Amino acid sequence: MKQRFVSRSQRGNALAYHMIFPTWLTIVVVHFIPISIGIFISFRNLTRYNISNILSTNFVGFENYYKSLYSMKSDFLSSLSVTIVFVIFTVIISYLLGLACALIGNSKFKGRTIFRGLMLIPLIIPSVVSLTCLRFMFQQNGIINYLLQQVHFVTDPIVWLVGKNTFYVILIGNIWIRWPLYFSVLLSGMQAISEELYEAASMDGAGFFQKLLFITLPALKENTFITTILIAIWSFNDFNVPYIMLGGGYTAVPDAANLVAINIYRKAFFSLDFSYAAAQSILMSLLSLSLILIYLQLRKKED
Repeated sequence: MKQRFVSRSQRGNALAYHMIFPTWLTIVVVHFIPISIGIFISFRNLTRYNISNILSTNFVGFENYYKSLYSMKSDFLSSLSVTIVFVIFTVIISYLLGLACALIGNSKFKGRTIFRGLMLIPLIIPSVVSLTCLRFMFQQNGIINYLLQQVHFVTDPIVWLVGKNTFYVILIGNIWIRWPLYFSVLLSGMQAISEELYEAASMDGAGFFQKLLFITLPALKENTFITTILIAIWSFNDFNVPYIMLGGGYTAVPDAANLVAINIYRKAFFSLDFSYAAAQSILMSLLSLSLILIYLQLRKKED
């Protein structure tokens, strides 16, 4: 009887496969199976009336996708426009705020360590806690209106959590939980820049803005781009900010703050039009995937 010999590399590969199997199983159960079910539902006519038997629902093809993209009264397109504006302002303001604080945190002054720690507080505190506190601050009798009245900026309290003002509320909430990531990434990038570059620039007569434009920002290009893609994707898929700050529910989130994720939630759990909501979810996922593909393509060109 021949004895079978197994090489050390083969044993190592077998061990590696056994160790990653739970991870792959979790990914399949948590991601691929729900996505597959969502794709299946998006091509059916699943509503509150036939939810008891999904397999017996009628096949409607791309009707739900057509209704989302080409209908004159498409709530998906209106919520998508709100979401795009929401993402753009979040990225721009978060970047500028993070860059300014990173420049301050990278300079030498007494108490610099304390300043850096304070800037990371929004990143450390759970977003549910931060957003709930902000929600109470923006109440009609909250501290925001109190301060505005004390400095005579307004005479009557502003109703922040109703109507068009809700967009500014959720924008501030999203910026509050996103900008510290820019701060930490940009600060770590600044610390990796050689001081000799700044010294040489100073000898050539370069000022602060010249150093910023020609040394600091180019060196932070890679860090900035990766962080921007991440924050854009997170903001595009954001559900927690409007839901927590505006209290959730169908009537609590007005059209001004109706992000795509909230709109899908409304269609699925209030209108109970599950197929329409599933189609919008797939479209939302494809748009998020496009951001990742753009990032990978740009990285490929740089390499």
